[in-house]
Amino acid sequence: KPDFAEAQSNLDNVLQLIRYQTALKELPQHVFIVGAQKAGTTALHSYLTQHPMIIAGLGKELGFFHKDAVYAEGARNYRYGFPDSPSGTHALDATPEYMYHSKSAERIHSFRSDAKIIMLLREPVSRAFSAFNMYQQYSKQSFFRKILQTSNADVKAFFMPLVEGKIEPEIRYFLDREMAIINGEAEGEEPALIRRGIYAPQIERFIRLFGGEKVLVLFSDDLKRKPAEIVTQIFNFIGLEPLVDAQYPLKHVREYTVNVSAKDEISRCAGGLFAKDKQELRDIYGLNVPW
Repeated sequence: KPDFAEAQSNLDNVLQLIRYQTALKELPQHVFIVGAQKAGTTALHSYLTQHPMIIAGLGKELGFFHKDAVYAEGARNYRYGFPDSPSGTHALDATPEYMYHSKSAERIHSFRSDAKIIMLLREPVSRAFSAFNMYQQYSKQSFFRKILQTSNADVKAFFMPLVEGKIEPEIRYFLDREMAIINGEAEGEEPALIRRGIYAPQIERFIRLFGGEKVLVLFSDDLKRKPAEIVTQIFNFIGLEPLVDAQYPLKHVREYTVNVSAKDEISRCAGGLFAKDKQELRDIYGLNVPW
């Protein structure tokens, strides 16, 4: 005797699979703001999504391509992070972690080799100080523990003691560990106050895979000074008509609660590395670095 319930369930699964595959084939053009962290990506995301042909995900940071466990769930789950989009639109994912985490560029390229990549760079000492300020505040907030649950193992290993109150979030805890990694005495993705601000190798990963014509490198200083000009440049890069009535309010301005001496510590520790990187940005990529 046929099991109609089971047959219906199997049919539903097949129809769902067909719908998933169709959705993947009909994905709009993808645009990624890949970073850098603490460089103004929240503001840029809000400016770009004013365009009717830019479709935002269900959150600004979808966080799919840099987390091993989330990525393992598959691209179909990522597709559900976007609403249904008409033809000709551009899906926007603004996740600053993609720029730093080494696997992200290759994963994005496997997903959409024709994607457009936007990078927003900030003066690295100020960027690192801002990130440290954020992490110190996060360490006292319960939602950070939830974020860590889906993070890669060594990210959890570094940050969980802070969240659990076992270690105070002091600047030397970050810098001593990271310098040990940089000097080859330890391994790990985090902390990355310094390495996130060494931009040349991060840019190289994306240009090597996507080609220079699909990667746009900008500076947060320019976005602050002349947002309309920068956003128009991005729309030209994407292939969209500029907006004439866009608004450019300040976004996500975090209060500083850490001692400014931490900034001096970062500069003393990493100033030489940042200077070398600045020269590479100029020599290799011809960038007019504003710091």
